[in-house]
Amino acid sequence: MSRSQLYAVALERLVELEDDAETTRRLDAVYSVEDSCIDAGVAAAQAEALREEW
Repeated sequence: MSRSQLYAVALERLVELEDDAETTRRLDAVYSVEDSCIDAGVAAAQAEALREEW
């Protein structure tokens, strides 16, 4: 098993075991003190990328 596969499996198992309410509580705690706004330059780059035809 490659290292990336190992990480993928480990992350999948963690997500399966993690309580959704606990995850939400933790994210709420982080974003109550951290800015969650996207940088204006990143937002502009995303908008430009979406205008391009795939």
